[in-house]
Amino acid sequence: MNPAQDHQPGFARRPANFGKLVALAESYQAEALSRDEITRAILFGMPHLTPAETKLLQLYFSFLGRADLLSGRAFVYPSSKLLEATTGWSASTIRRLRQALEHKGLIIRNLNRANRPAHDEAVDLRPLLATVRQAQDDAETVFEAHRSYVAGLAGNDIYQEERSAHPRETDHLIQSQDYQVHSVTKSERPAAKRPVASTNIETAAIQNPVSPKERAQVRFETKRVKSSQSKSGSTIAEKQDRGALARAIELAPELAPYFAGTEIGTASVTALLALAGQAVAGLFPDRNTATHTWNWAVKRHGWRAILGLVSALADPSVRDGYGFLGWISKTPGIDFSTNLQRASAARAAEAEEPTETASNGAGLVGDKSPPVAVVSLDLAPQWASMLDILSKELGAATVNAWLAFLGYHGIEARTLYLTAPGAFIRDRVQMNYTDAIVRAAKAIGLDITHVEITVATS
Repeated sequence: MNPAQDHQPGFARRPANFGKLVALAESYQAEALSRDEITRAILFGMPHLTPAETKLLQLYFSFLGRADLLSGRAFVYPSSKLLEATTGWSASTIRRLRQALEHKGLIIRNLNRANRPAHDEAVDLRPLLATVRQAQDDAETVFEAHRSYVAGLAGNDIYQEERSAHPRETDHLIQSQDYQVHSVTKSERPAAKRPVASTNIETAAIQNPVSPKERAQVRFETKRVKSSQSKSGSTIAEKQDRGALARAIELAPELAPYFAGTEIGTASVTALLALAGQAVAGLFPDRNTATHTWNWAVKRHGWRAILGLVSALADPSVRDGYGFLGWISKTPGIDFSTNLQRASAARAAEAEEPTETASNGAGLVGDKSPPVAVVSLDLAPQWASMLDILSKELGAATVNAWLAFLGYHGIEARTLYLTAPGAFIRDRVQMNYTDAIVRAAKAIGLDITHVEITVATS
């Protein structure tokens, strides 16, 4: 280091006492100081440093080895990129903190004639080492003051004697949940509330003090009632809600196989939602997220998610059933009454249409109970063969969910005539599976080029 050249004021903004700082560094003699002692002095004996300055000074000191401390050669030059990566600070912040440490007399920035760091002697830590002894004394003063403070607290601790001589006043309150008696201090006592009239036996027991024996009887009766309610599994509060749910499920023939044999009025909500979830997975087999979407719909709407599923399947204004189901899974507080009214009106309109008779006199077309339309016996083997081929091509789950509901009513003018129990299934099959049906028909020797699907009438 050449003070005459590298420490000229024109190269950097230096402190006013920069000459004394250089003299202090030049006169430093190595001392037997451990790294722990120096670190302790930096942390506790330099209160005039900001936390950022302390951190940067510690980082600089960490680059000094034991040999550097013994020889008194305390020069470091950590890479700016390394400091930026370690601290998260910008290069300008590090330069500002380095300048502050120099102004506080702890380091010297060694710069060359181009005002750049002087290679491996960029930061001189000898001023820090020269002031460590004074910092140690300042740190010891801090520790002594803290020890005196702790000793004063220990000498004034008479809590045990006061607690034994003057026990806290207690009061007895009965909890409204389980009627167990607890000891509660007056400061912890909840604010008094105006009693509300109620016929609930729990509230009545609180408002009207009873004997311990009577209280035990009330507790037993309360648990018995709650137990019977939990075993019933009913969370749909009103019977009219269950009735509305049963009527809504009837509007979607696609749900009939899944809810067959289930008593809507007595079944638990969990069971009903599980059946509806199976229906969603079966009706939308090509949707990988169908179960996930249904779970979110249940979280948004509870048991009313079943009403949303019925709306997706039976409402004629719904063009994309799965898209509608995805919408209700994201939107809370939906009223499905309008959708169900449209579905009910469409169902009534279908019932009022004149009954069609099959061309071969086989009987009514599109009977929805069971959901698969009635077909003539002589055509059933051909349709069964086609379903076997479709099961191999599309998968059994897809065939059972969509194609098994179709009624097969013959071929005329190279057109295959089918019936669907509802508009939703008709549209779904026409959109996705007509080409596969044509291939299956040709595979068994039927010459067709077109598939016509109509909605079966009851």
